[in-house]
Amino acid sequence: MKMTSKERVLAAVRGLPVDRTPVLLWLNPHAACRMMAEFQPPADRGWRFFGPRFWRWRHEGRWPRNEDIRNALPHSP
Repeated sequence: MKMTSKERVLAAVRGLPVDRTPVLLWLNPHAACRMMAEFQPPADRGWRFFGPRFWRWRHEGRWPRNEDIRNALPHSP
């Protein structure tokens, strides 16, 4: 029986048999930028331009700190 991804995950969590192992692939922004810079460029032109630069900035220590990003965001009153 073929299971949907939701059925597969729920069955695996409950310890029931599944048709195949559920897999979750998640990339954080740093890993995504590194992949774009070093392995395979993305299809989108904007990401092809910014991805490698973001990774280089991160590698050089010029990546903005979380508090810098938070301070740049507009604050609600």
